[in-house]
Amino acid sequence: MGKGSKLAGKASYGSGKTATRGGLYLRRQNTRKVKNSGRSRVGSDSSPSAAVISRPRVAVALSGGVDSSTVAALLVDLGFKVIGVHYTRWHPRGQNSEDCPCKKDLEYVERVAKQLNIPLEVYDFRTLYKRQVFEPFLTGYKHGFTPNPDVLCNRYIKFGVLLEKVIGRKAEYLATGHYAVVSAKDRFLWDLPAEKTRIFNGLDRRKDQSYFLYNVKPEALKYVTFPLGFLTKAWVRKFAAYYNLPTASRKDSVGICFTGKLELSKFLKEALGEKPGPIIDLETNQKVGEHKGVWFYTIGQRKGLKIGGLDTPYYVAKIDATSNIVYVVKGRENPLLYRRRIILQDLNLFEPVKKGQELFASVRYRQTPIPATVVAVSRQSITVSAKDKGFWAPAPYQAGVLFSKAVFHQDLEFEDPSQVVKAFKDGSLRGKIESLSSSLAYVMGGGIIKNA
Repeated sequence: MGKGSKLAGKASYGSGKTATRGGLYLRRQNTRKVKNSGRSRVGSDSSPSAAVISRPRVAVALSGGVDSSTVAALLVDLGFKVIGVHYTRWHPRGQNSEDCPCKKDLEYVERVAKQLNIPLEVYDFRTLYKRQVFEPFLTGYKHGFTPNPDVLCNRYIKFGVLLEKVIGRKAEYLATGHYAVVSAKDRFLWDLPAEKTRIFNGLDRRKDQSYFLYNVKPEALKYVTFPLGFLTKAWVRKFAAYYNLPTASRKDSVGICFTGKLELSKFLKEALGEKPGPIIDLETNQKVGEHKGVWFYTIGQRKGLKIGGLDTPYYVAKIDATSNIVYVVKGRENPLLYRRRIILQDLNLFEPVKKGQELFASVRYRQTPIPATVVAVSRQSITVSAKDKGFWAPAPYQAGVLFSKAVFHQDLEFEDPSQVVKAFKDGSLRGKIESLSSSLAYVMGGGIIKNA
């Protein structure tokens, strides 16, 4: 963070008070309408024994996509006081470029806020985004590394300066559309009930984003919540249609957030140019091709090598930026693509980690965490040794994330969105979530890979 940031050292969010029971949703007697282009969804509970609980103010980070829009609609329907917040990102070609999605994102955000009748605040984070996310990303690629911009954005932007902006001033909590689960004591119905606040994996195998959240500052966790963590993407689409949201059929964004429609290779060419060099077979030490710059490649990459006439494809196994050489090996299961040990630095830990501890670790998004053992611990680093074949294709500056157990994915069974809403409103969702609590894995922390 920059100088003078309240997040430097100990975090200072708003008044510093922690909301507790006011956030737990049990039952409700009042009704609340969600205005939806001519129709509304109404939820109520007229049971005389229903508890009336004051609901906290929740800021929803609206991106312009279907996930965050659905979070906002759901919270409004459940009777929470919702405020929409949105921030503009930096784009290498500027906000007016056809490749920049910022204007279109804001249009969708404004339409959603108007439809739900919630206030909206828009922040300009372009300068901070450029400094904290874009520049480290570009510097890493220039040196043959693979930094993850989503990890940087979550720490410094979304759960950094944005959280600081809203907590205590605008709201008591920040909700996002992440596919992950948070545990907390006496808080929201969709949080796992627990004494300790932790991040658990989401239930959607394809969309689980707990890997990207390992670097969120521990003190920020008590202010964030992820209402979609127990749902799959398919269910979120159904929810959006149920609420008749303008984002219901909008395509998901893919690739790197600050490049928008601009392909990564084209962006890197514009930013760093080209620097041709040899592609060397690591096993034979023979030249097998030519590359246009080490920054166009990452460990484990197969596409883009342009080495034809092979029965078994080549994979990038090593990048030497100093010598401007890309090394490759044949076959995805080549032993040279595996690493028995990884060293993690720039640590962010939610749990204490000790030498000899058994856990699970993942070195890339959507990679199933594998059993591993902590073999060395210091203030600056943790060394983890994988069992079986080892870690596949870990790359320098990628995130190495530690989990408590094997990640468990499952789709909760509902017939339609109205049934899910009913489960929220009558409290029965709590039982379904509690039944999964022993199966989900929590994030212990992680760091960036230094030795790949």
